[in-house]
Amino acid sequence: MAINLTCLDTYPSSPLVPILANNSNASIHPSSYNPGTGGLAQIISTSIINSAFSIDDVRTTLKTIFDTDSQPWSNISEITKIKPIPSIIIYTSIILGLIFSLSLNFCVFSCLKSRKQRGRKREQSKTTQICTCLVIILYLVALGDMIYVAYRVNKSNGSIDTTIKQVNRDIYPKEIRDYFIYVRQQIENLDEYCAQPATILINASKSILVETFDKILKEKYFIRNITDSLNNITTNIKDLDIIVADYTSISPSANETYEKAKKGYNDMMNSLQTPLQEICNYASQSQPDIDNILLNALNLVHEYLRKVITTIDYDILEKILPSDNQLFMSIEFEEEIRGYISSIGTVFLILIIFVVLIPVGFLIFLILAHLCRCDRTESSNKTPHDLRMRRISDVSSMNGSHRHKSHHGYSQQDSYSQDEDFEYTNRNSSCVVPCLMRLAYSIMVIIFIIMVIFSGVYYALDLSIQGACRSVHDDQPFLVSFVTDKIGGTHTSFFNGSDINTTVLNVIDDCHNNVHFTIRMIDNYWSTLDRYINDMMNELNKNIFEEFIKSIGETSIPDEITLLNQFISEANIPNIATKVNQIKGNLTTIQTILKNITVAEPTLPQTLVNSTIMEFNDYVKKVFELTLDSCPLPLPLIYKTDTLICHELGGSISGLWLSIFFLMFLTVAGLCVFGIKVYKRLN
Repeated sequence: MAINLTCLDTYPSSPLVPILANNSNASIHPSSYNPGTGGLAQIISTSIINSAFSIDDVRTTLKTIFDTDSQPWSNISEITKIKPIPSIIIYTSIILGLIFSLSLNFCVFSCLKSRKQRGRKREQSKTTQICTCLVIILYLVALGDMIYVAYRVNKSNGSIDTTIKQVNRDIYPKEIRDYFIYVRQQIENLDEYCAQPATILINASKSILVETFDKILKEKYFIRNITDSLNNITTNIKDLDIIVADYTSISPSANETYEKAKKGYNDMMNSLQTPLQEICNYASQSQPDIDNILLNALNLVHEYLRKVITTIDYDILEKILPSDNQLFMSIEFEEEIRGYISSIGTVFLILIIFVVLIPVGFLIFLILAHLCRCDRTESSNKTPHDLRMRRISDVSSMNGSHRHKSHHGYSQQDSYSQDEDFEYTNRNSSCVVPCLMRLAYSIMVIIFIIMVIFSGVYYALDLSIQGACRSVHDDQPFLVSFVTDKIGGTHTSFFNGSDINTTVLNVIDDCHNNVHFTIRMIDNYWSTLDRYINDMMNELNKNIFEEFIKSIGETSIPDEITLLNQFISEANIPNIATKVNQIKGNLTTIQTILKNITVAEPTLPQTLVNSTIMEFNDYVKKVFELTLDSCPLPLPLIYKTDTLICHELGGSISGLWLSIFFLMFLTVAGLCVFGIKVYKRLN
């Protein structure tokens, strides 16, 4: 009977790891956030907002708004302490003050009556020309700004509508919830590898350890030399059996001695089979004392993964709306809100158009009226000659005694008649035009007040979006700490004592550097796993060594050699002596090997242990990488939301309030200059 060590010749390879991770859809997204890269209004707006609303102000605002103890919305005095509110109030106050100051100047000029100063007609004409050019320039710029602002308002309305629709229907809570369910399932798959006794990690450890102990048995226990000697002995015994059967002259006592020697050899081989089969038994069947060592090491990962799963279940999925309602708000309510926003945007567009077209239309009206008055003046200057002669004769007949002054009398009377006509026409114009201007300006002041409210809303949106996006891009440590404090619950203790804040920040860094997040998360775990693998190997080696000592104690090779020598002397046959001497040589070799085993240290070479540990660690890392996504963060969802809110919506809102302010300022300034010009001509 030969020793069966086929497990050492054909030990199983490490099992293949199924690919459950999905790392193919890498998203490309700009990492920086700079809203002040557009037009002049966006650049100025970003500078103003950054100076008025710093990162510290964003932190304070978030803490104040979401502080459940302070309840700022129930107290107006608390609301005014929030940094954006005073900024919005100051902004609207400045605009209103500017509009009312210009309106006051307009009213003052409209009420003043200046005296006729005929000697300064030339100077007034030059002033009128300057005012006319300035008004034309202001309103040309205002018309261009009106088109630009109307385009941006329409674009911002579309961005707000798209953002509300996509956030409600696609992003929250549906895509967020689905993604965390997906991550949870991946962690469950990995947890099965660490929790169950017959998984790929246990089987891989068996394969790696069997391969390692194949080397150990060869180098430390000389297993190949022992098996070769035993196989040679077995072959010689078979040959010796044939020889003994051929010789009938062998005495019964010699046969009895031979049978005792064979029985002793079989017992010795069975004893040596036990330690040599120890590693084969470990590879072919479960050995709790060895497997439990690795399971204890994997149980640390199992406990860590269960905490992550618990955090996802109770601190994330439970905070999101239940599965029977996949939307943050109903479709009807969402469409109602979008309808209101669309209506408000349409009204605002109409106001923007009217606030420029009213003064422009009024200017056109006055130009046409002036042209008509000029036509009437020219027609009066072109009176027929006979009418003039008749007027002269009438004057001459009535003033015959003053014929020598007829020429001068005609000129003076005719001049007086023309002055009376002009004064009558001017008096009518001075009544109608100021009334129309005051009416138009009153309407525009109402429009301005409404536009100030709208621009204040756009300023608040711009302030909020820029503050939020700057926090997301540039203040991630605070934002992570703030969010985890609000939704972290009690399940915040993670592996090796790390908290959820540190874990999330490490994950963000690893995702940014394209490093698998598990490398850092369980970095301190490898030393623990190394220690457990080292214990497994030493435990298995201890079992083998103890079995060898036990087998050596049960084996008496000198007694076997004595029996074989006795058999040679009793048989006295040369062929038998040759075979028996070969058996004795193999037994002596085995005796020498067993003696070396008993005096050897029952420890393993550290270099071999370290190489085995490294091989198993690489396999564990491979399992983690193929089971879990490289980055557990919902990067496509984050990039989609960031693009939607910070880049598209934020880009359409950024600086819009300042463009509206420029438009109102140009319109008011142009109207004031225009009013001054008109009143100067009327007076």
